[in-house]
Formats: sequence, C-alpha cells, structure tokens
Amino acid sequence: MFSYEINNILASNGYKIDSQTYLKLLESPQIFGIKYNAYGNFFEMWDLENNYWKFEMYKKGENYED
Repeated sequence: MFSYEINNILASNGYKIDSQTYLKLLESPQIFGIKYNAYGNFFEMWDLENNYWKFEMYKKGENYED
C-alpha cells in the first residue's frame, strides 16, 4: 500500500478507522513508525517519506459516534 492510499483511507473515514482497517495499514511496508497516545486516545503514524498521520481507532462492530 502506497502512502497516498493510506492517506485516502484515513481521510475518507474522517481519520477514525476500525480495527480491521488498522491492521491492513500495519501490513504496509511504507509504515516506519506508529505510536499510541493514551492521554489523547489517538495514534500517530509516519513513513520514511515524511508523511505523518494522526487518527483514532475503534473496535470493528462497535457503534462509533463523533
């Protein structure tokens, strides 16, 4: 998965993705690092091309409301 594909997935979901999508993103060789911020309840992810994403994740099957 390319960086622009990762960006499209996150943006099209409002940077709130389910756990299955999260696992798919982790399979990408583009990803260089990921970190969870427990205080803000969000993830930060980056690659070697200086792309950076900040997003939230929820368990698939749960109702997620803003």
